[in-house]
Amino acid sequence: MRTRWAGMVAMVVLAAVLFAAVAMMPSAPAAAQAPLSNQLTVSVYPATSISGTTVNTSAPNLDAEARDVSLTTGWGTVDVFVIADVASSGTLTATVQVSPDGTNWADADYEYWTGSAIGTKTQQRVMTADGTEVITLPLAGERWRVKLTTTAPVTTTVMATLRR
Repeated sequence: MRTRWAGMVAMVVLAAVLFAAVAMMPSAPAAAQAPLSNQLTVSVYPATSISGTTVNTSAPNLDAEARDVSLTTGWGTVDVFVIADVASSGTLTATVQVSPDGTNWADADYEYWTGSAIGTKTQQRVMTADGTEVITLPLAGERWRVKLTTTAPVTTTVMATLRR
């Protein structure tokens, strides 16, 4: 009887120790953790008039929830939506750029077969009228941004959908 009683006491003590160990483990508050999603749509550049100049979207680029949406970490592709209200004689060129460090930037490009050789094209859209264009590309490097170049006043908005 004494052996059974000692065994039961040992099990209760062990359970209490395990419970205390689990209770003492640090954990982040549930509200601080965003739900895991396979995509995230964000504003990259709010509606702004640009006139005859080049503007780069920010990197780092913090959204309303303080997430740096210019980071490529955890994302595989991005759909970049360029929305333009072009003046009668204006042109907007939107070029996606990638960077290994946030300092050195390269135009994102892709290779294709011409039928006789391998060609290279830059991931960009040229707009001469009002509308919306999309550029879809795999992400490379540590950060990404969009270079916007205009020849006349153009009101431009850039949004993006990042996908895992």
